[in-house]
Amino acid sequence: MVCLDTDFMVALLRGDPRAAAKAGELDTRGTRLATTPVNAFELFLGAHRSERRGDNVTRVLELLSSLETLEFDLWASEKAGSIAADLWSRGETIGARDSMIAGVAMRHGEAILTRNTRHFSRIPQLRHEEW
Repeated sequence: MVCLDTDFMVALLRGDPRAAAKAGELDTRGTRLATTPVNAFELFLGAHRSERRGDNVTRVLELLSSLETLEFDLWASEKAGSIAADLWSRGETIGARDSMIAGVAMRHGEAILTRNTRHFSRIPQLRHEEW
């Protein structure tokens, strides 16, 4: 399984051929696809702020219904808080949402598929894959 970051899902929704090719590669390998509630929030936020709100909310719902949504539980919450505090103490903040995404992915032992390696590479135990 791989946890899809918002940047990848937005690219899929926009018809980016590189994202489509990566999705095809994952499908060919039989990789299960997941995301986090935080990523879902980010997608819905973008859809609700867009000019084509109704259409985009529908498209987000369709995409998310094809994915497993990993639970954001107490363990993931504690991990996210620990990540944010550790980075903050080093002056390398990445933002609350990315800390929460990382906490959820780590809770479930999944790598994050992202282009945001600048943020996620700061978290030593987090596996991530750039697309």
